[in-house]
Amino acid sequence: MRYPYFENALKGKENIDGAENFLEIYFVKNILAPLLNYDGLTIVQPQKKVGRYYVDFAIDGPTKLAMEVDGFGKFSNRSDLDGFIERQNFISCQGWKVIRFTYGQIMHTTKMTLKMLYDFLADDPNLKKYLFDSKNQRQMNLFDELFEPAQTGSTVFDLVNGFYRVQDWFAEYSCGLGGDAADFFLRDEFGLPFPMVALSLGSLYRFLDAVAAVVNVMFHLPSIKVKVPEKFSTWIEHLHPKIVMEINNPNSQAVSVDFGIVRDCAASLPTPIPSEEKFSFRKNLLLEEIHQHLDYISREFFGYDRGTTPFQDKVLQRIFDGKETLGISATGSGKSFCYWLPSLLKPGLTLVIAPLRSLMRDQRLTLLNYGIASMEFINTDVDATDQKRYMQEVKFGYLRILYISPERLRIKKFVEEISALQQCVPINAIAID
Repeated sequence: MRYPYFENALKGKENIDGAENFLEIYFVKNILAPLLNYDGLTIVQPQKKVGRYYVDFAIDGPTKLAMEVDGFGKFSNRSDLDGFIERQNFISCQGWKVIRFTYGQIMHTTKMTLKMLYDFLADDPNLKKYLFDSKNQRQMNLFDELFEPAQTGSTVFDLVNGFYRVQDWFAEYSCGLGGDAADFFLRDEFGLPFPMVALSLGSLYRFLDAVAAVVNVMFHLPSIKVKVPEKFSTWIEHLHPKIVMEINNPNSQAVSVDFGIVRDCAASLPTPIPSEEKFSFRKNLLLEEIHQHLDYISREFFGYDRGTTPFQDKVLQRIFDGKETLGISATGSGKSFCYWLPSLLKPGLTLVIAPLRSLMRDQRLTLLNYGIASMEFINTDVDATDQKRYMQEVKFGYLRILYISPERLRIKKFVEEISALQQCVPINAIAID
């Protein structure tokens, strides 16, 4: 083997875990080795130099693929994150597709990560030749799920993932144009009995409208014309005013959007916001305004048929005005929503002090049921490695809500770690639940 990464990946767990670059080694062992054939493993270049930067793993060719591993020690302060943003922008501008992998993706959701990277490589005509042959039984056993008989039609998971990946793709695509395009022309090629693209982007626009109504931020929302194969007249009332459906014209110039293109986008991870970006809530909003502005989010994300309650509106009004707040209400009346929602609307961290481990687990499951995965907790049930991972994910902005037990505040090292986090992300609020 030409590089220590590949040689070390053959060693036992006890030899890998103590290595300084253990996550890179596990990336080879858990991700690259099951996916790539001999040519693929040979062409991968660890520590590939791109300009003044080094990429963790790279495939250089007609398609330039940079694979970055976000280890624990990579970002210790705000300047590291700002340098990372500059670095990623530079590498992307050199024509590289950048895919980043977190500790959780490599060590915990390994099969999901394998499937994501496999789909990306298989969809690229220049990269699919580096995937291992399904006839190689020895390697196939490492990842046999890839070759199970394909299901006919789209599953509900495909539809839900596709719906939100359309939004991720459009955000990345439109930002990549630098905001120069006044209008966008897209073609819906999902082949579904409803307008996936128009509905997905309509949902995104309505969410951004709701955010801009309570946060001091402005979004430039360009008009979008979506070419559809047939007239979906029954869906028109669900569209945002800036989104229009037109019957597909084969000769029209429009960007095609389908499962393949949005699946490739799923390989991207969000980039931390620059340190100069500051956000604050709009103050002096009336209770009726708060209820109206949050109606879409409370209904669509949290399933509140009648929107926020008067109690929630009063608590949120004080939070938006930057006032310390004490909210007392019956169990199950939606108190936690009063700090969940602000946490999701504004970048930064909400630290929640909760005395019961069972409450932490229940809150996490509740948010996951709402489709919100930006919350974790730290208590005696969480090992040291996962604690480090959560702190790293807070720095990146993956986690917006972190539950901790009260006794954590008596541990000097933990308090110092929380204090150090503020160099990377602001702590917007401390809640006691």
